[in-house]
Amino acid sequence: MNLAEFSKVFRRFLLSYLIILFIPLLAGLISYHVSLKTAEKYSIMNSTQVLHEGKTILEQRLDEINRFANQLATNSDVNTLLNKNITEKNKIVSSMKQLSTDISPFASTNDFLEDFYIYFRRMDIVMVPGSVYYRPYHFYQEYHYTDFTFSEWKTEVLSHHQGMLPRKAFVMDERNTNVITYIRPLPMNSYSKSMGSIVVPIESSKINNLLMGGISTQFNGWVYIMDENNGHIVTTNGIDESEISPIHSRVSMNDNRLYLEDGTLLITAHSDKYNWTYVAGIPSKTLVRQLRR
Repeated sequence: MNLAEFSKVFRRFLLSYLIILFIPLLAGLISYHVSLKTAEKYSIMNSTQVLHEGKTILEQRLDEINRFANQLATNSDVNTLLNKNITEKNKIVSSMKQLSTDISPFASTNDFLEDFYIYFRRMDIVMVPGSVYYRPYHFYQEYHYTDFTFSEWKTEVLSHHQGMLPRKAFVMDERNTNVITYIRPLPMNSYSKSMGSIVVPIESSKINNLLMGGISTQFNGWVYIMDENNGHIVTTNGIDESEISPIHSRVSMNDNRLYLEDGTLLITAHSDKYNWTYVAGIPSKTLVRQLRR
């Protein structure tokens, strides 16, 4: 066999050998791609379900607070005291103490209600379950927002329209925490200046426990909630607030998933009731972990 014939035979064998090598390699790549897509689909499906479940539970708890506030707003004793003025404060001490005792059981029905209080504007009194502060300043020394002065608190919180204040740093019994604040003006149909307020500070950690349980343990992810009415962050866990703005500018109301540059998968859910957007981030390594299972 001359050199030309040998070279021709060699090329045929080499080509056959390369084809034999290429076929399983191609099959492996296809299999890997299919497995990756399956893992991605599984992660999207499950993380979306977990986020929606957390959203549903949270909104059920908030609905309970709203029902509680409406019930309290129609309470005859509350409405009687709303109409008392500061000159009658000393005459109704027993009535105030009795009402504070009567509302105490509410604080144990829902852990979101543990720290609620009622402000009576005309008497300038703050009532908490089981106690009455006849000088609101004393109450605010124990329970205050770190970025509000006493006068700002009375203006921004006690005189606020119905709604939710976004997360703020808060001191509670000398303990630093963060709260979002539910506010319900009194009486029930107060279209002009209210005569009081029901205020419910809700610790962010309690909200995060509802949202983060599955996202954190199953997917090692993070979550935040954005109020679309004013662009404020309601609460966040596992991600710094400074990182949210560029992320949220990419969140689409019509597409419930997209990817960041680092491969993090974003899952979103929108609340028509509160006009909040819930966003969860699932790290790319979670997809790889799902693939290896």
